[in-house]
Amino acid sequence: MLPIRTKASFEIALRNISLRHDRYQVFNRGNRHIAIASGKELAVYHEGGGNQQMKHNKKIRTLLSVARSSATKYLNKHLENIPVIERMHPVLFIDRDAWYRLNVNEIFYLVDARACYWRIAMMLGYISKNIFEKYMDDELKTARNMALAVWTTSIRKDYYSKGVKTHEISCDISPYQIIYNNIRNFTYNHSGETRAALGKDFIAYRVDGVYCLPTGLTVAKASFRKAGLDYRVTKCVKIDEKNYVNSDGEIKKMI
Repeated sequence: MLPIRTKASFEIALRNISLRHDRYQVFNRGNRHIAIASGKELAVYHEGGGNQQMKHNKKIRTLLSVARSSATKYLNKHLENIPVIERMHPVLFIDRDAWYRLNVNEIFYLVDARACYWRIAMMLGYISKNIFEKYMDDELKTARNMALAVWTTSIRKDYYSKGVKTHEISCDISPYQIIYNNIRNFTYNHSGETRAALGKDFIAYRVDGVYCLPTGLTVAKASFRKAGLDYRVTKCVKIDEKNYVNSDGEIKKMI
């Protein structure tokens, strides 16, 4: 299969294919487009260049495939009644008053979930425990999130005859969108619930990471354990009114 670098080059490739084949198809998934004729994949174009790691790493390609197959298996069992998790809390919340009350050089903590979306996908039954454990390598962190996110990418096949598009067939991905949203909403709701449990010890949360005062650390960790989420704790120090530094020496912005 010929990799194509630009949209213009892909259009040229399609014209060349039309000269050799009366009929051909273009399979579109997200920003990936594959020209197919006589059952063979002839050319592929990734808008924006695509993800080179994904294209050349067999393990990552397999991860994307098995994650989707596992989700499809779940949906086949629950298609008539897919449980929906409604979002009850925002994606992030910063208690500015609590942050401003912190003195410069004062210590606080970040408690954030490890492999959060991936673990929740397993807990909700969208991927199997075997798949969850098999792809838990740290180097696959980005690929794991990608494997879940591609559930929501559009899927369409365009059909051509003598170089002219005749029709298209699109897949209904709404069931996949529901379960992907469930994963995210579970995350946001947990962070919001942890905020409530912390009370005056709460500072902020972003997606799956909760910032708290030292006096709230025990409560925060208990909240993560109760939700079934593995977590890590990072010591942080406020350095000015907008920023803090973590124990790895990284300067991060709070506000």
